[in-house]
Amino acid sequence: MRLTRASTQRRLISLASVLAIVALFIFLGLRHPDSVAFAPICPLNATTGLYCPGCGTGRAIHHVANGRLEAAWHLNPMLLIIGLPLLLVALGSEIRLMATGQVRPAAIWFSRMALIAAIVLVAWGIVRNLPIDSPIPLVPQDLSETATKA
Repeated sequence: MRLTRASTQRRLISLASVLAIVALFIFLGLRHPDSVAFAPICPLNATTGLYCPGCGTGRAIHHVANGRLEAAWHLNPMLLIIGLPLLLVALGSEIRLMATGQVRPAAIWFSRMALIAAIVLVAWGIVRNLPIDSPIPLVPQDLSETATKA
């Protein structure tokens, strides 16, 4: 595998990306999304009442940032199953790029994993709207007391 050197501009973009993600994580950890006026509302849910694959993610990130994984699980289990692992891999890659300046060529496995994640998320968007009993919470339910207090 041939490594190439990242330009200064690319390294600055990596730094800005990592800082933006960390800042968003800290902000959502400090403030519950329901307590801020500019929190996004899912257009699919607002217009149809259906849940998209991402419904509940903002509140789930708030709970993850505060160490309440069970509460996050009840809002959007796919955040814990797919979202966080992919985010950690992406952050690790960006941090490595900033530290070493080396850019690794995109591996075939990464594109395959992204395709699998996309297929799982589309299936999740369909399944979570079916009227079935499931051991995995399908409908976002904020179980935390802090949802109204934060």
